[in-house]
Amino acid sequence: MGEYDVISTHEFRIRYVAGNKVRARFDNGEYSKNQIKDNRFWSEIPNFEFPVNFYVSKFTVVCIGSIRVEIKVQGHKLNSVAKKEIEKLEAGQTVIFKDFVVRQKDVDYERELNDRFVLTIEESPDKVIE
Repeated sequence: MGEYDVISTHEFRIRYVAGNKVRARFDNGEYSKNQIKDNRFWSEIPNFEFPVNFYVSKFTVVCIGSIRVEIKVQGHKLNSVAKKEIEKLEAGQTVIFKDFVVRQKDVDYERELNDRFVLTIEESPDKVIE
């Protein structure tokens, strides 16, 4: 092999970096149906200082009303089937987002994450309670 010269040496530390986390436009809490239907998801490594881009490629939506319905979604936002199921829910009923699959842009990387978000349909402000 070829010879080389050492120009300098440096000591460095390797800092622990937590794994990917899924983030949501609207995370756990109480929201209107329109806000829940407009939810979007992305992934990042918190406090990571290098430009690494991840995206959510699929996830599951669980609508819990009078019956429980699970919808598999491709992409980072809800499809029309999931939106229709959310529209059927009433105030106080639940939507769960789970089973996220994350990919890294321009790299052959795919990972399933256990993050989940539990959202509740809020009371409509124009609803009259008698």
